[in-house]
Amino acid sequence: LETIVLPNPSVMNNLEVSINKLTTLTLDNQTSMTVCRVKENLLTSIDTSGATALTLLDCSDNQLITLDVSANTALTSLSCANNQLTSIDLGDTIDLAVLADPLATNFDATGNNSSLVIKVGSLARKAYADLNFIVGTHIDATTTFSDQ
Repeated sequence: LETIVLPNPSVMNNLEVSINKLTTLTLDNQTSMTVCRVKENLLTSIDTSGATALTLLDCSDNQLITLDVSANTALTSLSCANNQLTSIDLGDTIDLAVLADPLATNFDATGNNSSLVIKVGSLARKAYADLNFIVGTHIDATTTFSDQ
């Protein structure tokens, strides 16, 4: 599968198209979608801003350089490991406590570019992220957090 056209607007709750050859994905007007699994594709671009109810995004093992999930305020699980990410924007409303839960696997950004910066939206959230995200589990040792 190299391309996918989603109905617009959609009442689709889940999208599972892993292990294909997709290069781009845009989730315009996908306001009912809660789960998106697109790991092991060839994605260089993904736009999830139209999937405002999204709770789980797995875009691991692609070729992404940037990822902006700041519009996905319901997000409770994000796996974006093994890409080429230099920037992830979590915005200022995604619950970092849920993502950083050490007893769950709610966040994985390991195996990305050594200069990966994760934007969290404020100094207080940066301090929280610095203390609670675990190297080797959530992030690599060279990953940094930004208050932007």
